[in-house]
Amino acid sequence: MESAGDFSRVEISLVCDGYRLKGEHRKPRQSKALVVLIHGIPMSRPDPSDGGYPELCAKLNERGIATVFLNLRGTGESEGNFSMASWYRDVLCLMDYVLNNITEESESLFLAGFSAGGAIALRFASERNVVTGVISFACPAKFTEIFGRDEIFAFIELSREIGIIKDLQFPPDPFDFFEELNGFNAEEYVSGISPVPLLIVHGANDELVPVEHARRIFERAREPRFLKILEGGTHHLRRDPRSVDIIDKWVINVISGCHH
Repeated sequence: MESAGDFSRVEISLVCDGYRLKGEHRKPRQSKALVVLIHGIPMSRPDPSDGGYPELCAKLNERGIATVFLNLRGTGESEGNFSMASWYRDVLCLMDYVLNNITEESESLFLAGFSAGGAIALRFASERNVVTGVISFACPAKFTEIFGRDEIFAFIELSREIGIIKDLQFPPDPFDFFEELNGFNAEEYVSGISPVPLLIVHGANDELVPVEHARRIFERAREPRFLKILEGGTHHLRRDPRSVDIIDKWVINVISGCHH
C-alpha cells in the first residue's frame, strides 16, 4: 500500500476467467463515498501526456471520494482480449471484490461508467441491487447504431492495432462478436435500475454517440432519473473538467436525498 499525505493507494489484482486484471483502490483519509469507475473502449493507443483514469481518480480523491478503477481485459496491464461480454464478467468479478473487501458500512457505493463502460454500469445496476447511485457518461442507447455489421472486421482490426485484442484467433466468430453488442443496448434494460437514482450525462457535441442516445435512455428510465447535457461537450467526457464536479455533486446530493 502506498500513502501520500491524506491519500492511500492499494493495487488491485484479480483473476477473471483465468486472466489477470490490474487496477487500484485510492482512498482519502476521510471519504464520503466510494465510486467505481468503468472505462470505455479505447480508440487509439495510450497518449503519454494523458493521465487517464488514475488522474480522474486523483481529482475525485481531492474531493473526498474514494475510487476503484480496473483495467478490463485487454487494456493497460490486464491480460486477455476485449469483448463486451468478457468485460461484463470482469465487472462482475470487480464488484464482488469491492463488496467483499472494500466497502464499509459508512461508505455509499456508486458506479460511474463512460461510453461502453456506461452501458456496462447500467446493465449491472439493473441486475444487481447493490449500489447507491449510477452515472453514465456518453453511453450509447444501441451499439449497433454506432457501427454496423459490415464494419465489424475494421473494428476488430483497429482493436488489434490498439492492442485490446491480442490473440490472432480471437474472436472465434466475428459476427457472434458483433451480435454480442445487442446484449448491451442500454435503452432496453435501463428501466430496471429504479429505484436507484440515475444520472445520464452526455456532451451536446458528441462526435461518436449522438446526444439523442442520451434522451432515448432517459425516456426509457424510471424515476428517480436525471439528464444533464453538457454544452460543447464531446464524447471524451472523462477528460472534461466538468465531470469531476458532476460526480462530486451527484454523490453529495444522492447521499443527502436531494437528486438535483
